[in-house]
Amino acid sequence: MKTKIFPLKNLIEEVPQSYDIENKDLNDSLGYLLYKIPTLSAYAIQSSELDGIPLYAEEASVGSYHEINGDLIKWFGASSMSLAIHGSQPYLRINYIGIKDYQNLFSFVEPADLRLRLAEMYEEAEESFENKLWLSYTIIAGAVCEGILLSVLNANKSAKFSRLIDKAASINISQSETLNKVREHRNIIHPGKYDKPNISRPVAMELKILIDELINVDWSEKSREGLLDA
Repeated sequence: MKTKIFPLKNLIEEVPQSYDIENKDLNDSLGYLLYKIPTLSAYAIQSSELDGIPLYAEEASVGSYHEINGDLIKWFGASSMSLAIHGSQPYLRINYIGIKDYQNLFSFVEPADLRLRLAEMYEEAEESFENKLWLSYTIIAGAVCEGILLSVLNANKSAKFSRLIDKAASINISQSETLNKVREHRNIIHPGKYDKPNISRPVAMELKILIDELINVDWSEKSREGLLDA
């Protein structure tokens, strides 16, 4: 069993509580907040819970009952006003048994062929990580990072990794410094680099954290802000 946390910040719909419950079911009368978590449908979820809600939930008119449907989470009985008043930053905690659809981790990636390729590489990278094949993991995972940048930066498919990283740095993508380290580590595969240290477990774990961050960046928001057109 694995655990993952998603902050609830992408609110796409709010339906206020109804006091006229005739001919309505309980869920409709409660009202709800609807959030979108772009990668949520990728996970085989066994259980979930909401955390970070006001301590006195009943007094704050904020419940914890929720439903998950694909990338959407519907939170019944909650209101954005209550959360704002209490200064709450709620988040969803899931317990999952694994990834059921790797492509859904890369829903932001275009074209579709690239999305499929990244999903296939990431699945293989995960297998390498689980089997402690740190060099294999770093090489494949580094390619996944490159593919993500290739897509979100709308770059030509022949663009070099170093150029993609430079562009990422120019628009203040915070992971750009770590990406440079990834590029250097990935180059260890060249025989002429035999005098350089081999890939260690800590290096691989840092890369795993980096990929998770890149997958969970709200790229659509950056695009709306015009940052990816720089």
